[in-house]
Amino acid sequence: MPSRLIKRIGKVKVDRHRVHREFLSFRDEFKKYFLTFITGALAFVAALVWRDAISNLILRVKASSLIHSLVPPGREFFLDFYMAIGVTVVAVVGIVLISKLFKVKPEMA
Repeated sequence: MPSRLIKRIGKVKVDRHRVHREFLSFRDEFKKYFLTFITGALAFVAALVWRDAISNLILRVKASSLIHSLVPPGREFFLDFYMAIGVTVVAVVGIVLISKLFKVKPEMA
């Protein structure tokens, strides 16, 4: 290699172009992971808001007279499990539909 590209620091040779390439690679990886972190943080905040909205809806449904007429007295604690199962089924169906809707086609090599 030409001597202008390599600088000797003590007993260590430093290739400036290699160091620059490594720095650019690190910067790109940092940006990628930082964007992933920010996206995850925003998704977490959105999930908290949805949790509150769904919890309020479930509380209203549980308080309705129709639900109380269907659940025998003394068995109200089962209502939480029924609601959890119902919400889980709706969530799984939603996830499957959204996954199919936004499916990414593999690139042709």
